[in-house]
Amino acid sequence: MPEARTDRKQVGTVDLAQAELVRRGLENIRRRLLDLTNRNKLISFRHARSSLRTVDVDLDSVYQSLLDDKRFPFVPVPEPSKEHIAELGEKPAAKDFAEAIGWSTSYDLVKGTGQTACLPVLYYQEDFETIIRKIGTSARTAIEESGANILHLVFGFLEWRESDDSTQIRQAPLLVIPVSLITPKSKEEDRSIRLQYTGEDLTTNLSLVEKLRRDFGLEMPYIEEGETPEQYFERFAPILKQKRDWRICRQVSLALLSFGKLLMYLDLDAERWPSDVPLDRHPRLVDMFSGSTAEGLSFATEFDIDEEAIKGDVPAIVCDADSSQHSALIDAARGKNLVIEGPPGTGKSQTITNLIAASIGNGKRVLFVAEKMAALNVVKRRLDNCGLGDFCLELHSHKTSKVSLLKSLEDRIQASTRFSAPTTLAHKQGLLNYKRDELTKYVSLLNTPYGAIGRTPFELIWQRDALREGIPETLRDISTASFPEAYTWDYRALHERKDMVLTYAAHLRRMSEAGGAVEKKENPWGWLPNIELSLADQERLLAALPALSSQCTRRIALIEALNRTFLHASVDVTEWLGTVNQWFGTQAAAVELKVDVGDWLTGVDQWIANIPNGDKDCHYDLLGTLSEQNRFAATEHFLGACERYTALLSSLPGGDALLDSNIPARFQKQDEKLRDLGLSDYSMDSLRALAKSLSDSEKHVARANSATSDLSQALGVRSSFTLRCVTDLVAARQLLTTAPLHLAHLRGPDFARDGLAHLLELGQKECTALLTERDSLSEHFVVDSEATSAEQLEAAATLDNTPWYGRLSKAYRHAGTVYKTHCHSSAKRTRSQKAACLRLLAHSRAKIDAFSSKAEYPRNWENISPD
Repeated sequence: MPEARTDRKQVGTVDLAQAELVRRGLENIRRRLLDLTNRNKLISFRHARSSLRTVDVDLDSVYQSLLDDKRFPFVPVPEPSKEHIAELGEKPAAKDFAEAIGWSTSYDLVKGTGQTACLPVLYYQEDFETIIRKIGTSARTAIEESGANILHLVFGFLEWRESDDSTQIRQAPLLVIPVSLITPKSKEEDRSIRLQYTGEDLTTNLSLVEKLRRDFGLEMPYIEEGETPEQYFERFAPILKQKRDWRICRQVSLALLSFGKLLMYLDLDAERWPSDVPLDRHPRLVDMFSGSTAEGLSFATEFDIDEEAIKGDVPAIVCDADSSQHSALIDAARGKNLVIEGPPGTGKSQTITNLIAASIGNGKRVLFVAEKMAALNVVKRRLDNCGLGDFCLELHSHKTSKVSLLKSLEDRIQASTRFSAPTTLAHKQGLLNYKRDELTKYVSLLNTPYGAIGRTPFELIWQRDALREGIPETLRDISTASFPEAYTWDYRALHERKDMVLTYAAHLRRMSEAGGAVEKKENPWGWLPNIELSLADQERLLAALPALSSQCTRRIALIEALNRTFLHASVDVTEWLGTVNQWFGTQAAAVELKVDVGDWLTGVDQWIANIPNGDKDCHYDLLGTLSEQNRFAATEHFLGACERYTALLSSLPGGDALLDSNIPARFQKQDEKLRDLGLSDYSMDSLRALAKSLSDSEKHVARANSATSDLSQALGVRSSFTLRCVTDLVAARQLLTTAPLHLAHLRGPDFARDGLAHLLELGQKECTALLTERDSLSEHFVVDSEATSAEQLEAAATLDNTPWYGRLSKAYRHAGTVYKTHCHSSAKRTRSQKAACLRLLAHSRAKIDAFSSKAEYPRNWENISPD
């Protein structure tokens, strides 16, 4: 999927000067669209092999019959007989033979005479088919590429000259009817090629209209409804009287003429647009013609569509879409303008299809236009495959006519019963979201590193399958080996176990070579009961032995802690431990052993007897008692409570002083005082907050006393103010600052001069536009930096003009630092993009400085300066 650039719509006030710039720019574009040079076939038409003129037809009759949907066959000159050719010695020219058989061969038609049911042409059948095939191929190619019909039948030409003394005669088409060629099918007896009116609107030669108006000052008449060609030609009499050697050529010619740009010419006419949406005030056109820099121009961000914050903006799609295509759809759904670029096959048509489907789902209307017909067909075909073809209406096309439009609307009304109820969409959407979440979790788990080894399940599964190919067939079905703690193995532990397996295999091989058995007294595992231990069981046993030693060491340490706490070295605490168990009950947490070796190990008393005694008496009778897990945990919990009690007691100010019997009475007295003050429920934090509030209130009261003293001196009144008086003063100030501009003269003598109210209104609008621009820039850049606009422009020039070998210079590094201190985004940009950003900031700063320095605004007019 290609990259997409987003451009947020600019909102601002368009002044009259900018609107005038837009109008002038549009007029220049419209003139270029018309192409008033002699290269334009609508200005200077030449009858070449790409056109086909007819002879001996009644111009008015053919014109009216075509509009009545009659099909006209072409009639070429019949082939001369062999006797005629032998008599002449060669085959005569088509025009000569047509005259010989009585045809009128002049291309200038005579009014009221000629054929009314066919279109004779001065070509033999073979030559005619070559020319008409070439014309038809060009017309079909234009339809396939652009969707526009360029095949027209021209009725009449205006013969004109550049000047009165010019010898160059030029012809321009007058009446133009869009037509199509109908070729005979293989089963039809009539093999003639026929011409038919397509039903499209008749088009006036706007290029000729504009040429006559601008170069000759003449107004060309427009054809009126129901008017015949001869009646229309008569209305050219005033023009022909003014121009010598100008005339109307009454000719009929089949030609290839393109009017696509003429429609654009009409669309760009600002006068044709509604007054509530004027074309010359459109923000995009104002940016284009006034030279202003677009806001918010950036490369699109690729979103994580599975994030909760993004899910609500992800539209429903009907075609497959990757993350970049989803991101483009999210930007479009958020109202951003997009430019999506990419070579063929990158998913642009899929993105357009999804965008149209999402807009239809939201109840919006979509106009989809494209320069190439193939692009329209691809999107339409995708919508048809998704079941949305009934929602597409082909309006602007060579195939569109009033009859087909009404038939299409009828088909859509009848198809409304085939669609499901809208209520089912919510259920299906919920099911889709559930399935998508499950798939997302599955993919996430497969790609999440597992265990200490840090490999994902996906990698482990593929590695397992790869290793299985090298295992002998007899070993593939072994399922007794189990490694429940494999998730704790890192690479070191894994290699250690590989070495252990190799050692185990070596022992098995040695035992097998020795006869299959080893004496128990010589076996290192001979002290164990007669049970079968696998490799995994041996590992668990080796892991349990340190745990057993650690438990014994903890019990010895617990006995020593009891001796230190109670200072009774020889006390029998067996009975006391029973009481402790009753005290703590469920509070004593059981100590869990990861490995249960009770079935393997015997003679724990032998272990206890072998523990070194040391210098102190460890009371082995107590150690045996503490071998029960619940008693051990209860004793450990009790000793911990004793230690916490001692620590808390030592942290009290004065130590045991707080345990004095008078302390509760003092606390109760202070509590009654606080409750009298309205504090029914308080804590230490709330009391500290209350003390801070009282301190802050004292500061505010001091400031209020100072302010009232200053105010009394300024107003010349008494220094004591009531709350009502202060409230009135505040209201008066708010009224003064929000008063309408036409009452600004009441604020002071500086506001009383003539024209100031209008000036202030303009200033307020300018200020609003500047503040809007500044707020928009602040989303992406630092707008309140200490750098001046000159420094920003200098840094931009350095970024643009420094060659590659100068990028280590101090000036270039300083320019890069200036950019980094002004940009919030960490997105990677080119040097030219960085320079453009700095220029955008500099221009905004310059406009604000220029506004703030205007001397015509009163300095005491509040809220006018953007600063």
